[in-house]
Amino acid sequence: MKRKNPFEVDDEIDLTPLIDVVFLILIFFMITSTFVKEKDLFKIILPKATSAESQKLEKDAVIFTITAEGEYVLESIDEQIVSKKDLGDKIKNYDKESIIVIKADEKAPMGSYTYLTGVLNELGFFKYSILVNKGDK
Repeated sequence: MKRKNPFEVDDEIDLTPLIDVVFLILIFFMITSTFVKEKDLFKIILPKATSAESQKLEKDAVIFTITAEGEYVLESIDEQIVSKKDLGDKIKNYDKESIIVIKADEKAPMGSYTYLTGVLNELGFFKYSILVNKGDK
């Protein structure tokens, strides 16, 4: 039997612990990361306005979307379509001082916009903004 020399250097490096640590770190980041919710499920083409003022959109703003077909979408409620008869009930849940933003498609029927603003005014929401694209003069 040949005896091993105690002063001989082992040339191999065991990479198994390194790979284990890399996988653990990868799993940790996959579990703890937050996933971004997909926004704009309804494709909206905003109308252009030449005299639009730029304002920062607040995080807690209540955003109403009016699609090209005239459907109402309340973005704070999982972007579900809200019927005309349920629109007032959904709006009542918000504070009168809430920031209301109307995001209407440029091809949305004017009647849908008028109905929404009428419901807002009827319930005491008199301050609201309309989201537009800034156009050329």
